[in-house]
Amino acid sequence: MKDIPQIRCEDSPATASIETPVLFYPGEFVFISRDVLDYGWWTFGYAEAMPETVFVFSPDGTGASWDVMTDMVRHLPDTYGEWSIVKVEFAFCDGDYLLYPCGGRACDRGDFLSMLGSGPSGSLLPCTAAVKNSTRLVTISNSCNPQRGVCIMPPNAKGVGNAFVAGTSGPYVYKDPLDLVALAIGGSGKDRMGKTWAEKLYVYKNAILAERLPMAAKVMARRFQLIADDVQEGPVCGNVYIELAQVLATIPDTVDYDDLGKMYDLNDKLNEAKAIYGSLLDMGCERSSEGYGM
Repeated sequence: MKDIPQIRCEDSPATASIETPVLFYPGEFVFISRDVLDYGWWTFGYAEAMPETVFVFSPDGTGASWDVMTDMVRHLPDTYGEWSIVKVEFAFCDGDYLLYPCGGRACDRGDFLSMLGSGPSGSLLPCTAAVKNSTRLVTISNSCNPQRGVCIMPPNAKGVGNAFVAGTSGPYVYKDPLDLVALAIGGSGKDRMGKTWAEKLYVYKNAILAERLPMAAKVMARRFQLIADDVQEGPVCGNVYIELAQVLATIPDTVDYDDLGKMYDLNDKLNEAKAIYGSLLDMGCERSSEGYGM
């Protein structure tokens, strides 16, 4: 069961539910941004709200670890510019040292992504440096037993992997970048009940996605079938619309996001649907590359 976030004005007792999913970590000042998970045929919209944070990455130096970092950073806020008083920035850790690669300071998102685009520049030692409470340590390695922060094992060929959080039994099965973002934003800090913020955000995000993804698949399968029945572009487009509708119809009504095998099957279906939708765009059957959100 998910806890729906509430927003309350400082000088008013009134509260209102937030219907847009929000990955929220409390702070005196927070930066709020909007993003989407793009499935091609559908987009899952969400928001992020977090205080000033430095994400410190400790990768194992492989291309797979660079890909994980890139996927995560693309889904974190861009706070570049003097207009934002809350900064979300990025750095590396190498053994006992924190590395600030942008002229001796932590990088903003754009500069960090440009750096990651050049690929690994060598292996870094496992992080033993001291980090502040405002820092999120993210280790990426094929061997995880985190004493601090979050550790991510690169995904397998199906795009599914395991992540671990210090202070929890784990693992957390991940199948999209937002899982990793939720774990990293939350980190290994615990609330008053002893539950890590990482686990709270991960469970909250997937509780909402478990409701909306099957619903979206049903609605869009029906849409594509109706288009196929009355398509004006000829039988080729119609056949592809039917193929996409059939794939979406196989997405189950209930999804267990903790089951690795079921995540394999789900990601196979989602990747197949995204590829078919891409072919509709390439053929000119669909006029827009912007997915339909719910």
